Amino acid sequence: MIPKPKTQLTRCFYDQSPYPPPRPVRAMRWRLAPMGWMLSIDRVRNPLPRRVLVAGCGTGSEAFMLQRALKDAEVVAVDFSANSIRLARQTQPKSATGKRVRFIKADLTQPGFCRAIGGEFDLIVCHGVLSYIPKPVVALRNLARCLRPDGLLYLGVNGASHFSANLRPVLSRLGIEVATMPRDASWRRLLQMWEAVEGGAQSGPLTRLPDWYLGGDFFGPVLHNLPLNRWTELGRQAGLYLRASLRAHRALRPMIASEATELLMPHSRSAVCELLDLMHPTSFHLLILARQPTPNPPWGDRTRLLLWRPAPTGLYKISSRPRKKRAAAWPVTLLKSHSLDTQFEWPMPRWELEVLRRCDGTKSLGQLLHEIGRGASGAQFSEHLFLLYQFAVLNVFPP
Repeated sequence: MIPKPKTQLTRCFYDQSPYPPPRPVRAMRWRLAPMGWMLSIDRVRNPLPRRVLVAGCGTGSEAFMLQRALKDAEVVAVDFSANSIRLARQTQPKSATGKRVRFIKADLTQPGFCRAIGGEFDLIVCHGVLSYIPKPVVALRNLARCLRPDGLLYLGVNGASHFSANLRPVLSRLGIEVATMPRDASWRRLLQMWEAVEGGAQSGPLTRLPDWYLGGDFFGPVLHNLPLNRWTELGRQAGLYLRASLRAHRALRPMIASEATELLMPHSRSAVCELLDLMHPTSFHLLILARQPTPNPPWGDRTRLLLWRPAPTGLYKISSRPRKKRAAAWPVTLLKSHSLDTQFEWPMPRWELEVLRRCDGTKSLGQLLHEIGRGASGAQFSEHLFLLYQFAVLNVFPP
């Protein structure tokens, strides 16, 4: 018997096991990266996308949630599984808003994909899809063709430390076929054994998860668990460039009080993301990519840096707090983000706070400092701006 191609096997797998199981729209939970973060990267403002593509929509939950978040947007949702598209249409709300989601059966890796789905998009969302298809770079090329020149691609893909990276080979060693979902639950005994070896109870986090959630991560013809630098390389092959990683954004927080900033400063935002993933590989990447790389500000050249134009991202609400101790060098600034559900304090000199308050993308750093009545002196001038940029508190644009 001639074996079926992996693409065909993958389609059959998801026809038999649609992901996630259909559920009422009101019961759906947001599983994507925060929308505010997605739209804050390398933008002077946060224009809401008018056309959104959900690439690999499954049974439609992400498409419905995006439509609720972006009520004026046209949402096109595609999947190569005919059964998933059928279930998505059955779940689709009958309201006028719900009808603004258009479902199309289409394969992300097929020629003519962009033409088949109807042109370019401001935002493409592809979450939990490319890790499970045989040729992710082909899909990325098609998505790049569908993206407007100034559009953004949000990509959710498995990382090198994904929990299936170690467990899937053990399934095969124990004689459990991984290409298809087993009919019995014998594979769950492996999870119990693994959690016991790891020191957890038999009813640990993995064993409590439902079969429909775990099935796609353990079983199927293809599973790519890759470090960030490998996903970045696949993106470059497709004409897409990494702009930001949500995980790196969070990992940087301890560096506020660290002296390591100077080591990172020559590197771009995307390079910092890759370095942090090399230091501590993540299980799942939440990434922003675009058709053009972001120019890296000249952090090591203060004269040139003063010509660049800062602009707030709108991701944080910024407020100052009075000094609690007379000995404190700088007042404390509170950075609070509703979108990221986080807040933290940052000792910040007054000139830095004034730059944040006054910048709007139209004036250079040199102009802002002149207005404030402050020169570009101080050893930590570039370091502080660099961290604010890496945290997506502000973006910095070339002259």
